[in-house]
Amino acid sequence: MDSAYKAVDLIVKEPITLLEYSMNAVTEGIDAIATTRVLIGGEKTPTTRALTGETVHRTFSGTGAGMDVVVSSVKAYIAAVNKMLGFKVNHL
Repeated sequence: MDSAYKAVDLIVKEPITLLEYSMNAVTEGIDAIATTRVLIGGEKTPTTRALTGETVHRTFSGTGAGMDVVVSSVKAYIAAVNKMLGFKVNHL
């Protein structure tokens, strides 16, 4: 997964930190379907909390599913990256 995620990072050209990674099998057997969930953070996604004025860095989650673990993981990562990039375009 690390190589696949680094390949996505090279294309996106944004600093991304993988904060959490989890995978679960939805079905059993040789054709099992895996679901993957990732949580990422970016250096350029600060948000100011309205009540406290504190600056925090946003996190973004993504999920993916598939029979191939790498495909499931990359789908989840790309979903999270797309959320992060969408936030950046709309809020920065």
